[in-house]
This record gives sequence, C-alpha cells and structure tokens, in this order.
Amino acid sequence: MDMEKLDEIALWIGKELVFMSHGEIQVVLKVRDGKVALIEKTKVMKEKPE
Repeated sequence: MDMEKLDEIALWIGKELVFMSHGEIQVVLKVRDGKVALIEKTKVMKEKPE
C-alpha cells in the first residue's frame, strides 16, 4: 500500500467524522511481509444512549 492509498483512507475517515455524532469507524489493515493491504473499512452510525 502506498502513501496515496493511506491518504485516501485518512480523508475518508475525516469526511465520515464530520457527519457522525455517535458511532464507530473501523479500518482493518493486514500486514504481511512488510506489505499492507486494506481488508475492510466500515462505518456504523448509532443512537446516542441517554
């Protein structure tokens, strides 16, 4: 994975955080033999507990 892909992931996280008031953002990366691969990126919006 090159720096351009890492920047793209960081921008995606930033965009999602702007509109999210409560929830989760999960990014799963796999590292093998010094190489990084994006496995999954998800956003889960949740209701804020009272």
